[in-house]
Amino acid sequence: MQFHSKEWLEAYKEKMNSDPEYLKKNSNFSIKWCNVITDCPGGVDRKELWIIEKGKCLSLTVEEKPAPSDFRTELFNKKEADYRNTASYEIMGKLHLGEMSTMQAFRNPNYKVAGPKAKLMLIMRQLNAWNDIAKSLPTEV
Repeated sequence: MQFHSKEWLEAYKEKMNSDPEYLKKNSNFSIKWCNVITDCPGGVDRKELWIIEKGKCLSLTVEEKPAPSDFRTELFNKKEADYRNTASYEIMGKLHLGEMSTMQAFRNPNYKVAGPKAKLMLIMRQLNAWNDIAKSLPTEV
């Protein structure tokens, strides 16, 4: 499946909502997370808003605009999401394929995170479990 395609995102949601090991690890994980992925295939930037409650994905909305889009410069809206990360498709691919750890991504100057950074360290285990779901999917970047 193509990374971050509609098919891939649906498989990601389905696995998040049904994987017993993941759900056990993330039973107390609730977050609104926004991904801004730049320079995606097809010449678009993509904005994804994930609403997760007790580990389950309740909602995922995806919006695309021709690159470079205003997603790259819009101000972080704390009412929309708890966190927003912005990175290129290439960097996101490395992260989700396990070629880059979550901590390496956070230290990468081309991976930007908006939101309370101190709190990120408290939810690192849950973020890693969430990312492990992505790593388990058959993916073509």
